[in-house]
Amino acid sequence: MVEKQPELHILDDLNGIAEDLFELYRGDDTRFGTFDIDRLRLVGDKVEMKDENDKGPRDVKRPPTAADVLAHLEGRRPIGIWPARKDGMTRRVVIDIDGKDVTGGYRAIKRMEIVKQVEKLGLPLVDTESKSGGVHLDCFLTEWVAQARAYALGRQMATRLGFPKCEIFPPESGPSNWVILPYLRRGNRTTLRCYRRPLLTGQMELAEFRDFAKSRRVSIDAAEAAVRKARPDKQAADGPARAKRDLEAFAAEIAGAVKGTRADLLNKRAFQMGTYVGAKWIEESEARDTLMRAAERCGLSSSEANGHISNGLRDGKTEQPWGDKDTQADEEAVIINAADVQTRRVDWLWRGRLARGKIAMLSGPSDLGKSFVSNDIAARIGRGGDWPLGTLSGDGTCKAKRGRVLILSAEDDIHDTIVPRLQAAGADLSMVNFMPAIRKGTNERVLDLSHDLELVAEKLRKHDDYALVIIDPISAYMDQRRTNKTSANSTNDVRGFMAPVKKLAEDFGLAILCIHHPRKTKGGEGGKETADQSMSGSYAWRAFARVHLIAGWEFEEEVAEEGQKPKKEKTGRALLVISRASNLAPREKEQTLVYELEEVPVHLKDGNVDNIARVRWAEIRTDITDDDVVALKGGIGESTDADNGKRAEETDRAKALLLKVMDGKPTRQAVIDDERKKAGISFITMQRAKKELRLLSKKEKGKDGGWWWIPFDWQPDLPLRGEDEYGGI
Repeated sequence: MVEKQPELHILDDLNGIAEDLFELYRGDDTRFGTFDIDRLRLVGDKVEMKDENDKGPRDVKRPPTAADVLAHLEGRRPIGIWPARKDGMTRRVVIDIDGKDVTGGYRAIKRMEIVKQVEKLGLPLVDTESKSGGVHLDCFLTEWVAQARAYALGRQMATRLGFPKCEIFPPESGPSNWVILPYLRRGNRTTLRCYRRPLLTGQMELAEFRDFAKSRRVSIDAAEAAVRKARPDKQAADGPARAKRDLEAFAAEIAGAVKGTRADLLNKRAFQMGTYVGAKWIEESEARDTLMRAAERCGLSSSEANGHISNGLRDGKTEQPWGDKDTQADEEAVIINAADVQTRRVDWLWRGRLARGKIAMLSGPSDLGKSFVSNDIAARIGRGGDWPLGTLSGDGTCKAKRGRVLILSAEDDIHDTIVPRLQAAGADLSMVNFMPAIRKGTNERVLDLSHDLELVAEKLRKHDDYALVIIDPISAYMDQRRTNKTSANSTNDVRGFMAPVKKLAEDFGLAILCIHHPRKTKGGEGGKETADQSMSGSYAWRAFARVHLIAGWEFEEEVAEEGQKPKKEKTGRALLVISRASNLAPREKEQTLVYELEEVPVHLKDGNVDNIARVRWAEIRTDITDDDVVALKGGIGESTDADNGKRAEETDRAKALLLKVMDGKPTRQAVIDDERKKAGISFITMQRAKKELRLLSKKEKGKDGGWWWIPFDWQPDLPLRGEDEYGGI
């Protein structure tokens, strides 16, 4: 039996309570947010304030007052307040725990358990139910502090509670969302309430909540001290002894290292000792002297050893000490019952090729324009344009759902290369962001996803419309700081690197497109490499991708004289094929997209107009497999398509067209190509028909001469087909 929620008793001092809550929740003093209560609706397991037409929340461009809070408490108009002022100062930190922070969504949030943990840890937090069905945990401060410091406090508290990735308001910098106040009156009941302390037997009345929230106000120093006390630092207690113990072990390990491994090992161990030095567990001079003696014993010169040790200690001092089994917090295995899993469809951005919450890998030789393809995809998503050649999005239409794109590019310059290419592709530049570096103070360093993924996540949280992250190439962002000495060829290293990247895609519900390089040599059995074996490095790169896209050259096979081996020549066009090993791609595996690069004039911001290349999608082919593309480094090897009947039927249709168009006479290839396109016959099918009819090819004389197709038994005195329009041989 569900316990009936107690009614709110209308109090004589409701005005006074409104004034107290207004002071408690004060933030941005220039505006506030509101919404229509009648538009609240349940979408899945989340309460949304938007209706089916995306209308509901709105901003009010005037300072909030106690009267607005009173209207909220009386149910006349809800109010939401931005926690931080325009100058970046705040007196309030909000930990927002919602459905994405708990396995199983909003229905799986155990609010009472969270409140019990807050009380157990002694954190100065006030809980209320959030509008969406989650939990808001507020820390009310007695003084205005910089929002970056408040954010750090909130993040530490959330981590102690077991929600290290939930949203914190205000963010580290910049504006945030407004947060609705609690105790919103809806009809004859009050919602968004706080649990009664200390026994958690029911929920507080409004006046009781006001007094409780005021009693929990603390200074920023007291709040930070409470966080430190909440989890006694076992590492700090054991730190000095652990540093001594590890230094001895590292010295013995380095002294016995062999040539080829000793330099990397020395740098790695120096980095780890640097984390101990930064934590003040050991003196830097002691660590340096011990490591230097060990390095000399293994044969490294003093100058070389000093460089590795200095760099490792310097970099390590900026990081937290690595954990071990003795210093980790209590952990437990997570068990999920299948009956509790909320099943859902794959959320395709581009059906068969890009899905939200998944990783897609695009590999192929370096000269095939993979970056141009990724720029084209970014442009279509950023402006909500159509997918090429009638291919579909997840909703069954050809239109891409508009969203924001983040590009991480380690090789191309954003000023003279990427942005001009995006312009050429028709991108809405306001929907594309870059992350070229990590800044600390006035210093910048290269982004390293092995260490900086949380910094990436912080930027993604600033917008709720991110749809795609492009990483080009993915291997360039693996252990750039050389702290762990990871290898792109090691399965364990790649899995350790890619698992958090996969989690990032899942947490933010966005697609991640990784550009990857192919093998330089064939790695398959007997030298016959399959598409699934075509990526360089560890197989784990491919394993983490739910979709594997392969780019390769399109080749034309010329019919050779009898007894000679046919030659294959590039057509100048490229192929984008879905690997049959892709876990999610459905029937689109049969759709190979043909593309080429074309130049268009682009007006640059420096006043110049430059011709910039972009992708032009030419046609869809259904007669080539991923293994065909890889077999000849992008060529069209002998097809392994199981549907031989369909293939023979298409070839017969192409042969009939050739016989009709050529009528036994030499014919311009351009004429044949025009008729082929009108009939909907693919290029490779026509090539097979040409081979079966034993047609010959001959190039017209002259620098700009074209190709002719000639019957094998043609006599030179017969008239030519097409010479009136194109000229003779």
